[in-house]
Amino acid sequence: MKPSTSPPARDNPVMAYDTRADRVILWGGDNGWGESSTVKKDESVWSYDYNTNTWEEIKPGKGLWPDGRELAAMAYDAKSDRMIMSGGYWAIGTDETWAYDYNANTWTKLEPNTAAGKLSGSVMVYVPTMDRTILFGGQVGASASNYTDKTWSYDFNANTWTAVTPHS
Repeated sequence: MKPSTSPPARDNPVMAYDTRADRVILWGGDNGWGESSTVKKDESVWSYDYNTNTWEEIKPGKGLWPDGRELAAMAYDAKSDRMIMSGGYWAIGTDETWAYDYNANTWTKLEPNTAAGKLSGSVMVYVPTMDRTILFGGQVGASASNYTDKTWSYDFNANTWTAVTPHS
């Protein structure tokens, strides 16, 4: 695939497939070198249409927009028709949770009472039969040697993160 336009190069963005829109959504990442807090993190959203082999930058809509970051986690919640994005790193870790609505081109800061923690490098997936987004692992805070093996479940409708203990 060689689309005529592509997003700028970046390190550690997030991507997920929006099944209703039939688009891959790309967000964030580091578009500079180094770990300095002065390095600008990318805030752009791009959508990829496989059928036409085209990328399109989606300019910010109205309202809030998350600060650029890398190493966030993102998954598409099919029932709510939203991308759920958690955590990430820009100079410090963050425990923010955001929802992106591709159709309305809006971000919503969700602000649940509990969060999985200031994590970066976690992984997320949406489980349709449970209507939950599951998050696992990640680096805690800014320490390169502090990782977690915790699993969390996010319920968009209740706006809650719940710690999950895997069954033995």
